[in-house]
Formats: sequence, C-alpha cells, structure tokens
Amino acid sequence: MRNFFWPILQGELVVDLDSPGESWHIDAETLASHRILLPPNEAAVVEFAAWASTAKPSEIVTLPVDAATRPDWRTVIDAMLTETKLGEIRSQLEKDQRVGVKVPVRVRPKFEGGEEGMSFFTIFFQPCRDAGHKPIFLRDGIVVTDVRSPQMSGSRSLVVVEHPPLASLLGDSEDVNHTQWQKDSAKFHKRYVYGPETIKFVSRSVYEIMQRLHAAETKGDPTLLLDIFYLPVDEGMTEPAKQPKPEKDGTVVEPIITPPPARARRFSLSPVKGGFVLRPGDTRLENFPVRIRIEASYAVRRGNPMKRWTSDDFAFIRPPLRQERADGVIVSRADGNYLELEIRKPDFQFEVSGFDTKRDLAVRAVERSGDNEADV
Repeated sequence: MRNFFWPILQGELVVDLDSPGESWHIDAETLASHRILLPPNEAAVVEFAAWASTAKPSEIVTLPVDAATRPDWRTVIDAMLTETKLGEIRSQLEKDQRVGVKVPVRVRPKFEGGEEGMSFFTIFFQPCRDAGHKPIFLRDGIVVTDVRSPQMSGSRSLVVVEHPPLASLLGDSEDVNHTQWQKDSAKFHKRYVYGPETIKFVSRSVYEIMQRLHAAETKGDPTLLLDIFYLPVDEGMTEPAKQPKPEKDGTVVEPIITPPPARARRFSLSPVKGGFVLRPGDTRLENFPVRIRIEASYAVRRGNPMKRWTSDDFAFIRPPLRQERADGVIVSRADGNYLELEIRKPDFQFEVSGFDTKRDLAVRAVERSGDNEADV
C-alpha cells in the first residue's frame, strides 16, 4: 500500500494476502478501508491519492501549452503562471479544497526513432495544517522516493507523470532501484535535448508554483507597518531639498510643508520581549470575522526575510513558541512561519512569544478580504 497505492487506485493492480487466521483483498474499492494499517501520515497520502486518481476536469487547472517553450521555470514561469491561472489555483486552496495543476512540457529525443512532441505531468495539491511535506513523485505508478525537491509547508502534493513521452524520458534517467532521476545515467546521457533541464523542471515544479503563489499573496503595501518592524533597504539617490529663495528685500520665506494625513490602522502590531502582540488600531472593527495573516522570520542581511525562513529557525506549531494570549482571536491555521487568524470581537489581543531574543525579528501582518488583500 505504501509503494503501489497508485496502480491499485487505478485498477491496474489487485493484491491478495493470506495468513493462517486472516486474508486481505486489496483493490481500488477496498484500499480505503485498509489505510488504518498504515501510519497516520502515510494513510493521509493514500486518502489524498484516492481523490487525485478520480479528480474531475473542473478540479484541474491546465497551464497554457504555448508557454512550454523550454523546460526552465525562470524562462516560462510568467507565461505559464499568469494572474488568471494563479487565481484559479489560489481560489481552491484558500477554501481548503484540493486542486490539480496540469503542466505542459516538450520532449525532444535525440535517438533514432524518437519523435519530438508535447507531453505533460499533473501536480495535485492539498492544504494541510501541519509542518508540511516533501512532494511525492510518481512515474508510471512507481513512487520515485529520492527526488531532490524542497519540503513545502502548508501543503501536501503528488506529482504524477503518466503521459508516455515524459514518462519514458524520466524512466530512462532512473537508477536500477527506480529511486532517483539521474541526469548522467548511461541510458539517459545526451539522449534528449534539454534532458537534465527537464528533470529539474519536474523536480522543482511544486516549489516554483508554491513560491509564485506565495509571492502573489504577499504583494501589497511595501511600507506596511515599517514603523514597527522593519529591515533597512538601499534608498538610492535622493533629490536634494530645494533651498528657500530670498525675497527682494533680503528676507527668506520658509516653505510651508503640510504632512500627509496619517493612515488609520485597523489593528496594530507591536514588539514585546521575545515576540509580538496584535491589538486594535485606530479604526474600530465592526464586521466579523476579520481574517489576518501574520508572517514572521529572523532578519537577514540581504533579500526578503520571509523567503529566507527555514524550519530550523522556528515554527509556530512547536515549542519554544507559544501563545501568551488570544482574546477574541481564533487561529484558523498555523504552519511554518505563518499564522492565519480570525478576529471575532472589537476588543481583541493576540500575543506570541518564545522567539530568540538575540536575533532581530521581522513580522508582517496583512488583512485578507476574499481573494485579495486589504490595507491595514
């Protein structure tokens, strides 16, 4: 069940086991009832795969074929993951629903008899509230266990390769135990145009899609809450201030500068020792619940600290982090370095502590409204 759940679910494999006191018949219909024999994490994979094996076309987002010019995410990611496609994927995940993503890729054999053509693979995503998992890669029903791919927090994923052109390419690259895709294997080396790039394209697909989804989610006001938690940035050249011109009689009239009005805050985020606290802002909240996403990371010298977070730093779901107070606030999701909160009353307070006091902490809070973000 651990290694051959996919062909069982597809009806391609039936297993009968007999012992002196009991017998088992495992097929597509009975596999679900036998999940209890597996550890909870593996049982969850089987349950997820059972949905993926029968996913409806309406539950699968198909990326544009004309964008598959080269198996290189840096080259094609903007054309493949348009705002429309990202919105389709996000709308499912934000409802805690599963979604499939069909990714096109062109296969170009060099060997005699090989025909160039378009192929594809399908990624299935499922939101989860634990620390996340590495993607599971399936090639023609075989679980390829040692594919190098980052673990993704907040989601479970299956990468299914069954279309013959791409399945053959990846199969040619596998070792004798079918555990790795090796770009330098004898059967694979120099047999395909962009062969190694295609392996990398499939291996990094989950990471690239989730990173793009995450980047789209966190777009917004770059100055949001910079007066509370901030990182220095290079400001570049600034325009010198204009000097006041003297009048004819020699007097100097200073220009009157009217500061812009302060923007009203719907909530405030303040540092405390070893953490932060969320409280009401200048504007009283009225319509509930109010959804807020909080992200945290330790400061870095360069780049976006939220993208540099690793599970070695901390995770909201494990000690030493702890909730000191949650008045009028419900945590709807806690995973990795982010929290999703629902504020249920105007007079609320939410405090988290346990961060390393010897490191600078960067925290960002964004109000969520439907599929969009709202300024605080």
